[in-house]
Amino acid sequence: GFGSDWAIIILLRGKKNIDSSILEEYNHALTETVKNWDANVKPTDAAKAMLAFTVMDMDIADIEGVNLINLICNSARLESGTNELAYSLLALYASNAEIPQDATWSKSDIIAKLLTFQTESGGFGLFDTETTDTDMTAICLQALAPYRSEPDVAEAIDEAVVFLTDTISANWDYDDNPNTTAQVLLAISALGIDVTDPTNGFGISEEANIVTSLERYRSTDANGYLFGDSVNTLATYQVMQAYDAYRKIHKDSVSYWDFGTDGEVYDDRADTQEPA
Repeated sequence: GFGSDWAIIILLRGKKNIDSSILEEYNHALTETVKNWDANVKPTDAAKAMLAFTVMDMDIADIEGVNLINLICNSARLESGTNELAYSLLALYASNAEIPQDATWSKSDIIAKLLTFQTESGGFGLFDTETTDTDMTAICLQALAPYRSEPDVAEAIDEAVVFLTDTISANWDYDDNPNTTAQVLLAISALGIDVTDPTNGFGISEEANIVTSLERYRSTDANGYLFGDSVNTLATYQVMQAYDAYRKIHKDSVSYWDFGTDGEVYDDRADTQEPA
């Protein structure tokens, strides 16, 4: 589930130490799973594995003979929804994967198909364009961000950002939960948007914006973030991820999803370059 895979990805990407025995156990378990995959595997599962193996410096083209790039780029299931397309695009970018010329899907194919899920409101639907999903819109923005030099992608991104600024609450959050809010913060961090600039629509100052809104969900007692009335592991992971993305882009000009660029190892002490 989300737990172990994303915990490994988020902690390693954030330069946090994980006990080597835990890493070895996780790596072994994931390898044992992946080596049995065939062409019918869900692209999101393949993408998540690709992200995890990339952050662990493994060869994604040969996991006990399984080529994760080929599984994704030849998948008949890739176009079933934005989730599959967006996470596959993210994983291909993060890993700097070399896509074979004869693959069914190229990056430009995936991008073109992803854009067909954009709704009239500017957001993205999960399976169609009948309804708009804020989380999915944020994930699609993260996936499309590296390709915004392409005019059709730039236009789609601009429309999606307008959707997000139109739907943000008076408290600078989304859907009264930290998970969705964190996904949006990660998306706008990927675009290098300054949340403290009132003209950007994600806050009015350093004291009131989408970053400060997330702190309303923080539980100092349990050292995590609340979903509803209780501390939630998923919420805590996603807020960590969003904060790391915000620091990376504003402190080091490093995109969160560019796993090939490490940036610096944070020592958790603020310095003069630390985002306020």
